Amino acid sequence: LLPEWKKNKPELKEVFSQTLQNVQERVDLAFKAFFRRVKAGEAPGYPRFKGNGWYDSFTYPQLGFRLSSGKLRLSKIGDVKIKLHRPIEGKIKRLTVRRSSTGKWFACFSVEIDDPPKPPWKDGLMAGIDVG
Repeated sequence: LLPEWKKNKPELKEVFSQTLQNVQERVDLAFKAFFRRVKAGEAPGYPRFKGNGWYDSFTYPQLGFRLSSGKLRLSKIGDVKIKLHRPIEGKIKRLTVRRSSTGKWFACFSVEIDDPPKPPWKDGLMAGIDVG
């Protein structure tokens, strides 16, 4: 549907394509949850339309962003200064940019990391015996 929407609304070409796809996924999830509640006999709560300025977050699912020397480069937006409160460990898989209730913006990175080694009491190499 997105290519057809971009023909009808040229302003959608100014938004990164995967961000638009993620918005479409959100709407799909909202309607799936609605129909699940209808089927279960719960109070369905029809998904409401969120107009311009109502979204508090947007997501870059795979690419379209780059982190370098105190700046976050977002596709179709540009460079944004950021403060990293800790170093990012692992491979960045997804970026969600969120607006808090106070109006501040935060970048939330989802990363893929290797499993940390298990402590000795969980990997079966150590046993405890209670003789009491």
